[in-house]
Amino acid sequence: MREEPGCEISVDDGVLTVDRMDAGRTRLVALTLAQTAALEYYERIVDELFTKTHALAGGMERTGTVGFRLRPLHRFIGRAIGTRNEVLSVLHLLDRPEAIRDDASLLPIYNQLQDDFELRNRYQSVQQKLGSVQNALELIVEVGRDRRLVILELTIASLILFEIGVALLR
Repeated sequence: MREEPGCEISVDDGVLTVDRMDAGRTRLVALTLAQTAALEYYERIVDELFTKTHALAGGMERTGTVGFRLRPLHRFIGRAIGTRNEVLSVLHLLDRPEAIRDDASLLPIYNQLQDDFELRNRYQSVQQKLGSVQNALELIVEVGRDRRLVILELTIASLILFEIGVALLR
């Protein structure tokens, strides 16, 4: 952050230039940096979820189904849901700060920093990946459920045939 009296507010080569520095502007810059750090943290977590989901889908692509052991899948789904809730609750902090309503001169600084750190685009990317993870997991769970239903139906049909066979032998 650099102060140059009489200049236009701009960000060049990672340096925010303002006409004057004060506590409100410094807080806004600090808030934006904190938002960037939080978003980066969640980008890594969501990328891990996305990679794991891709691996699950790849396994399903190779075998045509999901395994019988659904507990690890359920744990992963729980983790994905928890992460999504956390991202949505924490990253609402990317909303415009109240300080901008009190001091309109902060808006250009805020917009410049948002653009420079690409916060809106990065947040949308995180949201899209979370949505993709959710959709993929819903399909994987549905395939697992269908497989269990087929096995249940075959078991019931086998029991009925067994009962018919026992009745015929009597």
